Amino acid sequence: MISHYQQLFIAFIIFHLSPTANSCSPLPPFLNYNNFHLLQYAECRGAKVYEIQGIQDMDQCIHACQQFGCAAINFFQLGEFEFMCEILGTVVGVVPAQGAACYTATF
Repeated sequence: MISHYQQLFIAFIIFHLSPTANSCSPLPPFLNYNNFHLLQYAECRGAKVYEIQGIQDMDQCIHACQQFGCAAINFFQLGEFEFMCEILGTVVGVVPAQGAACYTATF
């Protein structure tokens, strides 16, 4: 059974990663870690140090980022209710990507 917070997180990610959500309220422009900025519809490229499949909430990814001293976090929508995040140790570039968002302090 999915908890209330998990349902809210899933709805939040679906809403903000879907192409039709662009005209509505955006993802938070900053992450409360390391002054990360949002790059919506983008994937940060660099050295991946960790990956979390089937994430339940954003805090899982933020916690992993803190553990690895990361340079960026990529969020991907894999299916209607399936998401993953990548923790990057370095960032060398950014590429456009549907169904993705990146938080980084680099760009």
